Amino acid sequence: IILCTLIFSASIVLKVYADENDKWNPSERKAARFSSSHTDLSPFLDDLSRLNSTKAAKLVTNHILSNLEERMSRIFEKATSAECRAKIGNHFGYFVNAIGKEYELPF
Repeated sequence: IILCTLIFSASIVLKVYADENDKWNPSERKAARFSSSHTDLSPFLDDLSRLNSTKAAKLVTNHILSNLEERMSRIFEKATSAECRAKIGNHFGYFVNAIGKEYELPF
């Protein structure tokens, strides 16, 4: 359980290490990281305009969730027990559900 918690914490918490020669500016680094993490939906613009709301939402959600699935797959390479993977999945669910259901995070 401790190992699961450590793996999960390490995967969620933004780790920024500056080497000795780097003049680290947290706000600039954070802004650059954020701007590079956007989801490019431009290939779907024609589809988004002609689809009904449900199908458009499914198209966007599938595109966004593919990144989440890739991330979770990388985490599960290290976390192999059923209990550990379940705990990680539950905690990912807190974040996803907080956005999807407009809930506050439980911590």
